[in-house]
Amino acid sequence: MKPVRVEPDTALYIPPKTVHRVKNTGKETLIIAFFVAPGREKAQVVQE
Repeated sequence: MKPVRVEPDTALYIPPKTVHRVKNTGKETLIIAFFVAPGREKAQVVQE
């Protein structure tokens, strides 16, 4: 995976079937929202 730095107030598009992860490397709390279309069943969403 190629790291991508994301700054505050930034939107990021991740194409379908792209392997990805989120890691907060800053000192502030990371707040993130995911929007998936078409929608997924709850069982299809993986959370660690």
